[in-house]
Amino acid sequence: MVRVEQVRENDWEFVYPPKYKQLMDKFGDGVDLWEMGHTRSAEKTYKEIIDEFPGFIDVYHHLGRPYGETARERKAFSGRRREKAREST
Repeated sequence: MVRVEQVRENDWEFVYPPKYKQLMDKFGDGVDLWEMGHTRSAEKTYKEIIDEFPGFIDVYHHLGRPYGETARERKAFSGRRREKAREST
């Protein structure tokens, strides 16, 4: 879980768990895929990250981008948990 830690009287910073740092390269790959127009591959990469570490906040924003690009904006708001539940049935 990402947490916020006070570093000085009026300064705070995010503290990320090791899993977050381990997934940064994979996240970058997903961003690169999306920027190159490989929407479905980017979406798959983002979903894999969420499956591995649901607390990876930035990936949710980026997952919404391919959803918006493919006219599935509502899906971006429905949440990955509901989607996973449907996949497992």
